[in-house]
Amino acid sequence: MELTLVEGVWPFAEENPGRIASHWALAIKNNPALWNGKLLLAERPELSGNCLRANSIEVSYSSYLAWRDWGYPEKSFFSVFGSAIIRSREGYLVFGEMGMHTAGAGLIYPPAGSLERSDLGEGGRIDVFSSAVRELAEETGLVVDNAGQANPGIGDFVSRAGQLISVNRVFQFDQSAASLVKDIEEFMATQERPELAGLVVLKTMADIDKNKTEPYAIGIAKHLLG
Repeated sequence: MELTLVEGVWPFAEENPGRIASHWALAIKNNPALWNGKLLLAERPELSGNCLRANSIEVSYSSYLAWRDWGYPEKSFFSVFGSAIIRSREGYLVFGEMGMHTAGAGLIYPPAGSLERSDLGEGGRIDVFSSAVRELAEETGLVVDNAGQANPGIGDFVSRAGQLISVNRVFQFDQSAASLVKDIEEFMATQERPELAGLVVLKTMADIDKNKTEPYAIGIAKHLLG
């Protein structure tokens, strides 16, 4: 991974301030839990050999949400993010269904989140996998120390769907899927407002709800189950 944070402005946000403000006002009226923080978008990322490279800039969440909801009209920028793939002892996958108070309400995908300035490492490089590990803990309570990386042959990989690029790391837990679900549900019960509304165990591709599962997440499942 060679994602580097640079100073820059996003043409999409510069050209649509009024429309973005109106869109955000309606969004928070419908969902007051939304927060207009900052996230990172990558400009023209390139996958060369085993390395993903791009310069990234910081943008407001309100502009990102408008870009997403309007069908990603600016095609030179991409949302690159890390996903933590939960894999059970049987080789099943555990995805989450997002809560109704989140921007992804009702959608199904692995623990993941937008990259932020706090994910910066040495030399301005963005640590995608630290972000994935953070989201894993925040959404499920699972700790990476309790899991090794996937078996040899299932290394890190990317899954792209349009302007979304998920950089995936598989965590192999020495627990059954049922045990993992139980642990995650117990963790969710301790939260005042859990990010997840529920869990989905994928044993085969037949278990995927294509109407609710993000296309890039379907790609992840196909790579690991198909």
